Amino acid sequence: MSPKSKTIAFLLCLFFGCQGFHRFYVGKIGTGILYLVTFGFCGIGWIFDLLSIVLGYFRDSNGLYVGKKAYLESEFFIIDLLLNIITFPVILIHDMIDDWFSW
Repeated sequence: MSPKSKTIAFLLCLFFGCQGFHRFYVGKIGTGILYLVTFGFCGIGWIFDLLSIVLGYFRDSNGLYVGKKAYLESEFFIIDLLLNIITFPVILIHDMIDDWFSW
């Protein structure tokens, strides 16, 4: 796990992500300059980085995860995440129908 703070990286990415400040913070100077010049790859890279920081996949310049917990290191996290993404709309629709037809 990286010594860099996940909270600081998240806040830098949230407010200054298009300028690449979060990448400078974790020591990724080259991609920080690239983000600065391209305005965070027109916002696409900024959104990707924001999600990867929140989910715990963002790495520092040494390849260490920034604020990543042990559970996120397993392949089961990916399976669990995919199952949650797939089942959430089904549960949401089920609850809407259930509320609609409850008399």
